[in-house]
Amino acid sequence: MDVGLLSGLANALSLANIGFALIGCLLGTLVGILPGLGPASAMAILLPVALYLPADGAIIIMAGIYYGAMYGGSTTAILMNIPGEVASVITAQDGFAMTKQGRAGEAFDQLKANGVRDIAGHLQRNPDLVEHAKDVVRVTDVNLDAVSLFRTDNPADLIKPVRYIFAAAPGLAERVMVAHFEGRRNLIEETRIRAFDGSIIDVLFTVTYPVPPEQLDNTFITMQDIRERLNAEHQLRKLQADFSHAGRIATLGELATPAFPTLAQSKTPRSGS
Repeated sequence: MDVGLLSGLANALSLANIGFALIGCLLGTLVGILPGLGPASAMAILLPVALYLPADGAIIIMAGIYYGAMYGGSTTAILMNIPGEVASVITAQDGFAMTKQGRAGEAFDQLKANGVRDIAGHLQRNPDLVEHAKDVVRVTDVNLDAVSLFRTDNPADLIKPVRYIFAAAPGLAERVMVAHFEGRRNLIEETRIRAFDGSIIDVLFTVTYPVPPEQLDNTFITMQDIRERLNAEHQLRKLQADFSHAGRIATLGELATPAFPTLAQSKTPRSGS
């Protein structure tokens, strides 16, 4: 193999140049998300950054900016119908339509195809995407137990965007999206919901995601009221703590009882003398 090629490969894989690539991808993604600013605009805006770098570092960071802007433009196209760059216009037509129909799984597949791997970090950097998802994903069917749980009499009150489900647990929506993106079958956790009368209810929240050949545009959510169970567990822990405290007192009493006769016996000879 050519010595020059090996030298160039070693230079490209140096820590400094890998760092330039990561910075370029990050900057390109941030600019690519903005509507109307594609890879060319991102490179033009950030060109002054490259003027202060070595030649190889400048080329690498500009390449990172280009590819970061390419995939960053698909994010708002899929979730908000706002293409970040020209190539994302077609993505917006299909991806946003799927998101609006609740087919976020297919929209997530498009994000993966565009290079997104760390969806949790991506959503933390773009919290408006989670907020938007709460408004476009809708509840399509409920049972009477759900109507009772949310303290209402009309099932139609629950047939609307899912934002109300996450009102008492803001971070839950993000975790639901992350689990779906990662291809999990279920997400189960204890959380809280806010009923329509304002009361806060502890529930066991379960999400079951569809897998082929199931209907892929529907996700099944169940919520079980666990307030009685949590109250029973609290009372049990309190009783255990009381018994433990009583046991420690009894043990201390047993240890202290033999000491008194010993003291009395040791003092008796002394009083006689």
